[in-house]
Order: sequence, then C-alpha cells, then structure tokens
Amino acid sequence: MIGRVAWFAAGAAAGAYGTVKARRAAYRLSGPGIIDQAAALGVGWRAFSADLRDGMREREDDGGGEKQRRRRDECEAGLAAQARVHRMQRQMSRSFFVNRASRSLKISSVLSGASNAFWTASTMSFAAISAHTGEGSG
Repeated sequence: MIGRVAWFAAGAAAGAYGTVKARRAAYRLSGPGIIDQAAALGVGWRAFSADLRDGMREREDDGGGEKQRRRRDECEAGLAAQARVHRMQRQMSRSFFVNRASRSLKISSVLSGASNAFWTASTMSFAAISAHTGEGSG
C-alpha cells in the first residue's frame, strides 16, 4: 500500500514538474516571451559594456602596475579560500556518509538480534508447551 502511495506521489511530482517546464517553454517561444528575452539580452549587453569601459578606464588610470598585482593576489587568495571550503565540504560529506552507514549497520544488527531473540524465545516456548502436553515432534 505504501508503495502505491509513493508511486502516486512520484507521478504527481513529475507531472507538476513537467507542466511547469512546458508552460515556461511555451512562454519563451511566445511573442511576449521573445520580447522579454530580447530586453534581458539588451540589459545584459549594456551592463557588460559598462563593466568593460570601467575596466579600460581603470587600467589607463593605473598604468598597469600595482592594481594588477593586487587583483592577482586577491584572486589567488580567493581561490585558496575556495579550495579550503571545498576540502571542508568533502570531509563533511564523507563523515556524513560514514556516520550514516555505521548507524544503519548498528540498527540492522540490533534488529537482527531482536529478531533472533524472538525466534529463539518462541521456539523454546513451543518446545516447552509441547513437552508439557506430551506432544513432541519426536
């Protein structure tokens, strides 16, 4: 029963996702959607051009010396910080999966131990009942 509910929920989610994607694609291909995309492209181009002009002006004012070295140093420091963050995230994800795997092993061993204990107790009680009534298996 739970499997059916899960498949129903998965199907409903996939249908909703597909509907949203189709609606967005239809809008992008419609007249107003194309106009919006062209306007966004124009805004992006103007921003890029302004950044390019500002960079050229800064380079002309600077003479190409100290600012470039400072930018390069800032870039290298940023890359080093990103590498540290990436290493920390990798270590955290490894420890998460190791902890999760060991936790699931502990749970399964506890469950199998409880199952074995129940099976042993029920077998012993069945043997005790049959010995008491005189109905043995042998």
